[in-house]
Amino acid sequence: MAIFQKQKKNQRSEVLAAIDIGTSKVCCAIARPIQTANKTQVQILGFGQQESKGVRNGAIVDLEQLEDAIVNAVHTAEQSAGRNIRSVFINLPTPAVQLHRITTKTSLSGHTINDQHIHKLIKASRDFEHVRDKQIIHIIPTTYTLDEAKGILDPRGMVGETLQAKLSVLTTPTGLIRNISSCMARCHLDIDGFVAGGYASGLSTLVEDETSLGVTIIDIGGGSTTLASFIDGALIDLTSIPMGGEHITRDIARVLATPISQAERLKNLYGTLLPISENDRESIMIPQLGENAGHATPSVSKFYLSEIIRARIEEIFEYVKKRMNTSNIDKLAYQRIVLTGGVSQLSGIRELVSDKLGGQVRIGVPNNLFGDADSTNVPSFSTCAGLLQFGIDDQQNYNQAELIQANLSASNNIFTKTISWMRENF
Repeated sequence: MAIFQKQKKNQRSEVLAAIDIGTSKVCCAIARPIQTANKTQVQILGFGQQESKGVRNGAIVDLEQLEDAIVNAVHTAEQSAGRNIRSVFINLPTPAVQLHRITTKTSLSGHTINDQHIHKLIKASRDFEHVRDKQIIHIIPTTYTLDEAKGILDPRGMVGETLQAKLSVLTTPTGLIRNISSCMARCHLDIDGFVAGGYASGLSTLVEDETSLGVTIIDIGGGSTTLASFIDGALIDLTSIPMGGEHITRDIARVLATPISQAERLKNLYGTLLPISENDRESIMIPQLGENAGHATPSVSKFYLSEIIRARIEEIFEYVKKRMNTSNIDKLAYQRIVLTGGVSQLSGIRELVSDKLGGQVRIGVPNNLFGDADSTNVPSFSTCAGLLQFGIDDQQNYNQAELIQANLSASNNIFTKTISWMRENF
């Protein structure tokens, strides 16, 4: 649901950039909006990707290593795009984001509802105690109640006495914003906006009918698995499970006593969730930890490797099922599941998830991109594509620049001065 026109400095012809900071990779994309007959599409001009360093399970653990990864990813994207960038949209890891369901109301005294009334309801959410000391990232109206009429999606133009709004307010610790901002400043980049990772994935992969009727996108990232649920076109729930693709890789490395880099290679080349006969004797050579090329290399069957992968995937979706069963949102959001993220490329995962969770399941890839399709039209690019989509959408739920400014103005001036100093000296 979008109420406000996004007031942004970027004009439709300008270039946008996004950086997706993940546990396993950092990717940067440079794009521009292209108006077609029916919609605005995202044309990818340049793309760069680096192995992520300094991030563990969605948390920043080493700013210097993260800075190196960002600089290299940005440089590659700039080289392929043939232009430099000055600012970017950044994702926030879902484990660091909390969704609050808040209800606000205002008296109308019989007046016709306009944008000012909606704006007042949205701004009032910032005064609630459990969001007051956090950095607000998104304020998303879900439904409105006008007097006794419930379930209104857009009340503008209506007349009544009292208007209530149900809002999804997404917050994150101010410290994380400061650390990311500090890192971006050291990379000589400004920040156009922050977007919750799971929300971004939904923006790039879901279609309008899905978000209207009810859908949950499950993004299986490197360090965590994110669930973002939508109904009536609005985000109504966002949560995460602290397991992802890196846990599968480490399982393989531990069980087979092979280096992590080799475990990742084995997962990507031979990983499958499709049924394999235990009698399938096709073997895979397994390089061993600490051994050089001159030593004999043991082997395992593809069946054995698939069982290692399956065990962790089944565990992840057992937790997903428990989370769904205990949530207090409308269960219509779970009638359709969209899988995305790098792990969703495992063959057979769609069938496994359908069996575990029921309902319809599909694999989600960015659906509004063209240009550099080989690198970007894949599930692992969903978050980065969503950041770009957020940046160019004609309509947004709230002017994020105002939110960020309002939150940072309550912070100490020293932070702003520090960022300015770092830009000048690094």
